[in-house]
Amino acid sequence: MVLAFMWVERIVPRWLWRNLSEQQQHLADASSPDSYATIDPVGQPGNLTALWDRSEVSGQVLSSCLMSIIAVSSQLSNGAPTAVQLEGSSTDAEQLVDKDSSLSMYDNKVFSWTEKASGVWVASLEGSEANPWDMVCGRVVVSASVCQCAQLLVDDSKRRGYDRMFKGAVEHRGVEVGGLNPGAHLKTLRYAGAWPVGDRIFHVLSGWRPHQFGNSTNNDELGAVVGSKSVVPGSIEALQIGEQPQVGVQGRLLLAGFTIRPLDSNRGGPQCEVTMVSHVDFGGTLPPSMINFVQANVMPEMLEKIQNLAPKESTVNGDFGRGLAHFQDNKEKEKKANEK
Repeated sequence: MVLAFMWVERIVPRWLWRNLSEQQQHLADASSPDSYATIDPVGQPGNLTALWDRSEVSGQVLSSCLMSIIAVSSQLSNGAPTAVQLEGSSTDAEQLVDKDSSLSMYDNKVFSWTEKASGVWVASLEGSEANPWDMVCGRVVVSASVCQCAQLLVDDSKRRGYDRMFKGAVEHRGVEVGGLNPGAHLKTLRYAGAWPVGDRIFHVLSGWRPHQFGNSTNNDELGAVVGSKSVVPGSIEALQIGEQPQVGVQGRLLLAGFTIRPLDSNRGGPQCEVTMVSHVDFGGTLPPSMINFVQANVMPEMLEKIQNLAPKESTVNGDFGRGLAHFQDNKEKEKKANEK
């Protein structure tokens, strides 16, 4: 996703970069998890911050992100219009995302996918939500369980293993999402830029959930979806998270994440189909056409690293197991309620 910066430096002459000035903002050094300084411009907390305390509102934001990732991944396979099954929608929830990044922006869309590299496709978002940034999707089969894949892709401390431009994440707070477990987290993500491109920062809501693929109630079909979506910076409390001021350009993760779908277990061990979805507004003054060109070329490297790293994860369920148990309990309650 953000490895594009490194490729841009390789293919564009440096004399040309001197004409590309970016509007940058001060950013604290978040490379050390124990450091403290101020991230700017998260801004002063206002009325929007209180909306995160309402689990039904925060749940709508996370649900729109995760269900959009599932819908895009499914549309990549079957070509049918996306169907984002939003768990409600409200004006309050819409206030937490940018006006041109609505909760329903990926609903009822038909993308025209073009394969740019082996296992990697790109498409443009058209209509009222049109923007110059391509949607990029990649898909790979991983010889690991859903649990192992989820443990790798949910944990920010492991992200640099498959995305070398990732510099760190600062967690602002956890939020409850519709009473579901696991919850979600408000974070600031930081990615390195390749000279003379500034670092990118993204203020996001991140979370994951178990997901039942298909209509089967067999637990062997239970996978997961992991996602992040940018939120209005003013909805996050200003925090002290570093001492040395740096510069960065604020970008937006319009939609970013993974679906993890279990495959037939009769293949000599657990296997999953991992689909990566990335729709990113990099901000600044980089020409979108340049970023669109290189993104499709860097995703195969990330997918290959995920393919190699996931099988090394512990087979102990951990957080995924607890989330799975909660998911199953809710399904049982729904089943009993429907039987009445």
